Amino acid sequence: MLGKSHDGEKQLFQGLTFSVVAGDKLAVVGPNGSGKTTLLKVLANLDEHDAGSIQRNKGARVGFLAQEPALPPGVSVLQAVLQSDSEMARAVQEYERAVHSAHGAVTKELEVAIERMNTYNAWEIDADAKRILEAVGITDLTAPVDKLSGGQRKRVALAAALLGKPDLLVLDEPTNHMDVQMITWMERELKSEDMAVVLVTHDRYFMEVVCDRLLELDGGKAFVHNFGGEGSYQMFKEAREFRRKAQANAAADARTLFRREAEWMAKQPKARQAKSMARQKSFYELTEKTKDVPTADLKVDFGTAPGAMARQGNKVIRAEKLAYSLPTGRQLLRDFTYDFVPGAKLGIAGRNGTGKTTLLDLLSGRLAPGGGRLEIGETSVVGYLTQSPPPIREDLRIIDYIREIADTRKTKIAAAGGTLEPMDTPEVLLEKLGFARPRQFQKVSSLSGGERRRLHLASVLVERPNVLILDEPTNDLDLSTVEVLEEQVRAFRGVLLVVSHDRAFMDNTVDSLLVLKGDGLVRLFDGSYSEYLDLLAEEEAALQRAASNAAAGALSSASGGSWDEEPDVPAPEPSGGKGKGGKGKAEPKPAEAKAAPPPAKTRKMGYYEQEEYKKLTKEIDKMSAQRDKLNETVMQLAQSGGDLAALEKASREMGELQDQIDAKSERWLELAELAGDI
Repeated sequence: MLGKSHDGEKQLFQGLTFSVVAGDKLAVVGPNGSGKTTLLKVLANLDEHDAGSIQRNKGARVGFLAQEPALPPGVSVLQAVLQSDSEMARAVQEYERAVHSAHGAVTKELEVAIERMNTYNAWEIDADAKRILEAVGITDLTAPVDKLSGGQRKRVALAAALLGKPDLLVLDEPTNHMDVQMITWMERELKSEDMAVVLVTHDRYFMEVVCDRLLELDGGKAFVHNFGGEGSYQMFKEAREFRRKAQANAAADARTLFRREAEWMAKQPKARQAKSMARQKSFYELTEKTKDVPTADLKVDFGTAPGAMARQGNKVIRAEKLAYSLPTGRQLLRDFTYDFVPGAKLGIAGRNGTGKTTLLDLLSGRLAPGGGRLEIGETSVVGYLTQSPPPIREDLRIIDYIREIADTRKTKIAAAGGTLEPMDTPEVLLEKLGFARPRQFQKVSSLSGGERRRLHLASVLVERPNVLILDEPTNDLDLSTVEVLEEQVRAFRGVLLVVSHDRAFMDNTVDSLLVLKGDGLVRLFDGSYSEYLDLLAEEEAALQRAASNAAAGALSSASGGSWDEEPDVPAPEPSGGKGKGGKGKAEPKPAEAKAAPPPAKTRKMGYYEQEEYKKLTKEIDKMSAQRDKLNETVMQLAQSGGDLAALEKASREMGELQDQIDAKSERWLELAELAGDI
């Protein structure tokens, strides 16, 4: 029955009972401030719980990815992973400390450290770290972490969490700052791995692909939903709505009964009879039931009600031959011309680093172009929800922050001789965004990550924009808030520009895309985000096939006739359907009845390959014997208290030798298959 409170006052959750076993994929869902991140930290043993207990298997390894990873400053990518808080990295760090403090002696601390190194197979940590970094798309291992982008920092932190193959991987908003290629890789890897995964995400598509169960935190209580996969989020919403209606009805019945019982209590003499004590106890229990009301949903208005949006003229934003280059000389944008008309809803798509946020900065007027011209209409009021919120004084009250922005807006309009239509007061706007009146008078320092994002959104909406620019708007928001945001963005009557990795959000809010491919040009894609991703996957698959065919052709030409000549077999051409905007999606042709083709000829091993095969077999046998001998040396030195310098040297040599064996074994397996030995 796990419990946790915030600052000893607000009860985040209580009475939690659930289990996580190998292979489980569990999503934690709930409103901002319900304790999702706190629960993840408790599970990862990074925070304490106030009540209950957690039973962990002895030796279970836990990897943790924070929402905003903190990497050690002043180090390289590889060093950041090796100095991380993973079980394997900690084992190495403890071993190095034990060696340093032993001063040549074999201490109990050193023996324990060596045992941990063996348990986590940490002697090969460098090779493992390099392999994982390559898998997550980080190739420059010497790059300083201080100069990495948000997405690159998240990848490095993910590599650190995966180091040592944890039994439980805990992820807090893993898709934040990631591009679609990295998200797709995570979906595939997390789903296929045997390790247990517990995660918090606002990305509904990602959650449905990865998770098979949901743990809901609502009103300090936990509810387990034993379903996952496609459509599971809709099932969860229906189950939650059914429960909340029943909860509201029960609270209403309790209030009716409470009024009757309160009258009875008032009539009782001070010295009550013993027979009425049970009824008194029931009365106090009833008092608690009247407070058990369901969590209220947000009801924000982006620009569908009168006064919620400034009047917009025909001229909104026009870009003419815009260009922009980085200080390094790399050109992110060139010759971009586009006329944004009233009511346009556009998504900005492209890989990380292609300039999506830069384009938003240019169109909002925050960044001056290096060439071309940008015209923003006189009636255009641009509201820009940036990816990172502006700095706010932590000692400021929430309501005072929004009031200051609203007052500044009124002053500017009045100075220009204009007036504002009546609209929601700052207090009402904050209420619609989930800040109850008492909460509005608390300090900014008390806000959670999701609450800060909602406050940032309030600061944008209070300006009453008719051009809304959203850079990763779903980051840090809970799923319910994302849905409300999505609904209001869809109904927004002004111009909308969105950058988001959230597939469902993009599909449901934008009509077409401006695509950046990294060459400086911007292309219009008249279709949905999912259609764009499907087309992108097809293009990448075609490029991989072309590269494979080219490599095979080059190998055949260079082999000196050792390959049996076979005719090229062309791949079947796509045919059929076009998607929205004429973007055709490849579909396979119907299969035709044909005679079975003759079996493919098996290529014979050439002379040089036969010699290479023999040589590799001898080398691997020799190196394996050397490795076994080194392993014996390591064990003897560890157990007998031998020379510690020799122990460390032998361990390092053994790891390097194993890397060489692995590399040679891959080629040996290819040749052994040709030889028919396997």
